[in-house]
Amino acid sequence: MTYPVQVPCTPTVVYTDGPDYVRGSAGVTVFPAQLAPAATWSPSTAFAKGKAEADEAFSARKNVILGPGVASGRTPLSGRTPEYLGEDSLLSGSMAAAHINGIQKGDPARPVMAALKHYVANEQELDRQTSSSNVDGRTLREVYDLPNAIAVADGKPGSVMCSFNQINGVFGCEHAILRNLLKDAGAFDRYVMSDFGAVHSTGPVLTAGLDQELNRPRFFSPANLEAAIDAGAVSVTQVDEAALRVVRAYIRTDLFDHPLPATAGVSPNAAANRAVAQTIAEQGSALLKQQGAALARLLYGDTNFTGKLPMTFPVSLADTPTATAAQYPGVFADGSTTRPAGSTAIRQLNYSESLKVGYKWYDSQNIQPRYPFGFGLSYTTFAYSNLRIEVDGSRDRTNASISFDVRNTGSVAGTKTPQVYLTLPATTGEPGKRLVGYDQVSLRPGQSRTVRITASRPRATTRSATGAPRTTPGRSIPAPTRCRPAARPATYR
Repeated sequence: MTYPVQVPCTPTVVYTDGPDYVRGSAGVTVFPAQLAPAATWSPSTAFAKGKAEADEAFSARKNVILGPGVASGRTPLSGRTPEYLGEDSLLSGSMAAAHINGIQKGDPARPVMAALKHYVANEQELDRQTSSSNVDGRTLREVYDLPNAIAVADGKPGSVMCSFNQINGVFGCEHAILRNLLKDAGAFDRYVMSDFGAVHSTGPVLTAGLDQELNRPRFFSPANLEAAIDAGAVSVTQVDEAALRVVRAYIRTDLFDHPLPATAGVSPNAAANRAVAQTIAEQGSALLKQQGAALARLLYGDTNFTGKLPMTFPVSLADTPTATAAQYPGVFADGSTTRPAGSTAIRQLNYSESLKVGYKWYDSQNIQPRYPFGFGLSYTTFAYSNLRIEVDGSRDRTNASISFDVRNTGSVAGTKTPQVYLTLPATTGEPGKRLVGYDQVSLRPGQSRTVRITASRPRATTRSATGAPRTTPGRSIPAPTRCRPAARPATYR
């Protein structure tokens, strides 16, 4: 395919896959899988990882990173779990936002843009291009859109990548949610790119909100766009709007002002970047029980365990929220789970578990997992005291301030990650508890600090099927029946 000559004074823009590291380039740091930074529960560590990754991408003549990725951990069999940031919307979204900020703001002199992926309800690799995630509106917003919404609001990625799969029978890259949920309700004013090969039309995808076809433009070729305009399927204004979103994102990320180096090379900060990888490996290691398989610094006590699980570990697959064939791996029209040879039929995935995803499933069903979400032991012990809850509300926004003291009651220094969970009234139909805030505090033996965590309404509200916020009558935020720091075992001796 031949394109017009590049407009003078515009930047060379090169994309690279990179949810975990800068793929396909020589001399780069291979960071631990994304579950490791998620297990640190440390946005500052995620920022450092994003900054290091962007530094190496720029040196390798790449200035758009396709990552980070977020999903909701619907099934442990998804096939891509290590590439994502866990099962909880708040943890996943806030860690993705920090990663994005590290990529895009880590070094203003060497700018790189992030592309959040894969939007949305992209929860399994099996038949990801020929399956439909069939999910109700409320669950779509509260479970699968929410981590994206948090990452977009707090990280402002230059782009969001739409997914291969269908959502309720419509392919993700030509689904109306791109415009009405992501761009309008989510106030995302940059651009939507497709996954590689995820486009199936010209007019419908452009109308839905797709702005760029990735890598191999078949439907967004100049000839096809001109034909769609001539046929009245799209307007010149729509094409111009899509192009503006792309160029505007490049400008806002300063890609115009800082061109890539003439030749690819290894970052001069390679040693520092490897140190970031080691920090992630150490802080992202969760101690689950007495064990000898650990990094040397952790094993010998030079570094304490601080990692907390970003995923629930079930006792068996039968305990998971997707235990039926209709839920996973999904079925075809004849009820079979096996794709007929040569068939391109769409595998139907029934999200009948609804809101009961991750730890919410185990809570609501009273199933004891092998290791719960947020769990991780330490070489020391901690105690909580003086829990205080203050609600400072207005008609439009309500914040609950939760404060408490944390004390290191052990004999070695350690870091604690207090987690605040909210259980909503039964009238909301919300299963189990939900994480509404977390923090980290490092303490010497005997030292105590006051921790204050704010749970804001956007993180604690529920949604109707149309996306409207739900509230309990008479209150801006539903009164919690339980709002406490997590009090799970934290001892290893």
